[in-house]
Amino acid sequence: MFCFLVSGYSFITSEFQFTALSGLSLDLRLRIKFFCEVAFFPTSFWMLQKMFPVQFSRKWIQISIGTSTVFLLGIFTFNERNIISFYSWFMYFPPFYALVLILGTATAAFKAKELFTGFVFAFTMMNDGIYGLYEIYTLYPYSFPLGLVAFVALNSYIISSRFTKDLEKTKEFAQLQIKYNKQLKLQAQERERIASDIHDSIGSELTAILFELESKDKNDPTLKKLKTEVSHLISNVRDIVFLMHHQGNNKELVEDVIYRYAERIGGTGIINVTTQIEEVSDLIHLDQCLHIQKIFLEIMSNILRHSEAKNIRIFWYKENKNLVLKVFDDGKNLKSI
Repeated sequence: MFCFLVSGYSFITSEFQFTALSGLSLDLRLRIKFFCEVAFFPTSFWMLQKMFPVQFSRKWIQISIGTSTVFLLGIFTFNERNIISFYSWFMYFPPFYALVLILGTATAAFKAKELFTGFVFAFTMMNDGIYGLYEIYTLYPYSFPLGLVAFVALNSYIISSRFTKDLEKTKEFAQLQIKYNKQLKLQAQERERIASDIHDSIGSELTAILFELESKDKNDPTLKKLKTEVSHLISNVRDIVFLMHHQGNNKELVEDVIYRYAERIGGTGIINVTTQIEEVSDLIHLDQCLHIQKIFLEIMSNILRHSEAKNIRIFWYKENKNLVLKVFDDGKNLKSI
């Protein structure tokens, strides 16, 4: 569309038009010239909007350029006498439209190159407007098409340069992402190695110590206490190893475990299990989630082994600043835990 307008305007303002279209009336020649000049502004706006969508999607720019519709309608409605007056009146507006398009580029996103192309565009537009009103020109008559061509060519170059820079930044970002993924992989491998060392060395040693203690006098209170502490220590080591291996989120350790356990018990048809579970485990640390999981499993184990319950209700929710785990059953001994 833009190229068609430039070609049409260049032709209709040249001397060659009188030879090529000798039978064309002066009225129609004026209307074609008028149409090309008016259509330049919305066409230029649409082109700029495609090139710079953020800057040229503002309402005030759209409304300002939209007023050119009045002139386009006038080309097809006014008679031969009125169209000349209407065209003379229109010649005051090119500087206004040029100012609107220039202000559209007056943002922090635009730099010196973009502003320079805007001034070239505006200068040639104002040159033609002043020439149409007073037959005074700085460059030469009808320089606006050349200004538009220069504007498009310069901005195409700017966009191409910017695209090249963005592409280089994208490549740099991709390389950084690869390095980051490698670092994560190395960290995961190191964590796996440390966890394996802890399990193989410390865990094995503690298990051996516990075995030796169990072979001693079981009535010795000191040995009993030491055995309990070693058992707790082994449990803590296992927790550390588990947390170092764990790659999931908190929900997998708490809410998912409660849901699966409740479904498995309820699926037997022997015990009716109801749950009211909120996803609030993200509010606590990973090691705390593991402790909650162990507490829940211990509670459920005691209920299944000792209470002979037929109904179990499980609640996990946030109350003020606290997280609350409640398990109710209708069995014997324990009413609630």
